[in-house]
Amino acid sequence: AARAEMDPRIFRQEYEASFETLQGRIYDNFEPSIHVRECEDVGGELLVGMDFNVHPMSAVLGVRAGDELHILDALEIPTSNTDEMAEEIRTRYPDRQVIVCPDPSGRSRRTSARGRTDFTILEQAGFYVDAPNSAPFVKDRINAVQTLLKNAEGRARFVVHPRAEALIRALRGHTYKDGTSLPDKTQGF
Repeated sequence: AARAEMDPRIFRQEYEASFETLQGRIYDNFEPSIHVRECEDVGGELLVGMDFNVHPMSAVLGVRAGDELHILDALEIPTSNTDEMAEEIRTRYPDRQVIVCPDPSGRSRRTSARGRTDFTILEQAGFYVDAPNSAPFVKDRINAVQTLLKNAEGRARFVVHPRAEALIRALRGHTYKDGTSLPDKTQGF
């Protein structure tokens, strides 16, 4: 059961007494030949991961396909705000139930000159906002993605459409700071 729920590296460390170091690429389970391919929008709820940076404002859009996550697109809007991102998502996916899973900081953060929070902007656009009260630890977020990319059984449950170029670049290029287990945020991913 643990193999199905864990990243191979973490499984080896926890169950096989292997000393595993974090170095180099963060998402080393990402293999474009396996994960990047045309994927069909199977309908249902549109799941949106959103970052409230202003330059660029970014979002990843996906759907559940059985127990897999299919990423349909990755949006980056330079020098933007939450209103513009919400409008772009609604334009691309009209009449769709949208669940936004953003950073919890959006409860109080404002990327709008009108003084509304990012969360209220999304809710006023007709989106459901599903955010925890506090952000999970970075290592837990990385492990969750790594496990979708490939669990300890070797199964991939993640597909990304080729048009999601920004996400593909990030999965391929995001690295740890030299000698640490901290993501290097200076790279722009």
